[in-house]
Amino acid sequence: MTLLSRFQELPQPDDELSSIASNLQHVLGARSQFGAAISGYGLGQFYAHEDGEHALRVLLSEILANVERHEPRLSRCVLQTAGRALDLSLRLLLSGQVAGRRATFLIHWNPVYAEARVQVLGSAEDDEVADA
Repeated sequence: MTLLSRFQELPQPDDELSSIASNLQHVLGARSQFGAAISGYGLGQFYAHEDGEHALRVLLSEILANVERHEPRLSRCVLQTAGRALDLSLRLLLSGQVAGRRATFLIHWNPVYAEARVQVLGSAEDDEVADA
C-alpha cells in the first residue's frame, strides 16, 4: 500500500460494499508475517514458488483464505482471474453474498509491489441473479 493511498477518503459508514472493498484492500495489500499481529493476515506464501502457474494457484487460494478469515460480511466467495491490466497487475473478480445479495468486486493485484486495489463492480438481489 502506498503512502498516499492511506489518506484516501474513508467509505461512508452506511455504504457496506465500499467498506468491504476498503477492508479487502488492506488485507490483500498486507504481507503475511510482516509486522502483522494477526496470524494468517496478508499474502506471501506464493513468493516461495518459482513456477508462475503454481504461484498463481497458491496466490488465489491465499486470497480466498484471507477473505474468508478477515471479511465475515462476505460469504460463499468465488474468485476468478480476468486477465491483466495495462499496468500488468493481475485482474481478479471476487463475488459472494453480502446481506442476502450477490456482490462483485474487481481486484487489481500488483505482484511487484504486493499492492491490491479493490473496487465494487455491483450487487444484485439473489432473486434477480437467479433470473438473469
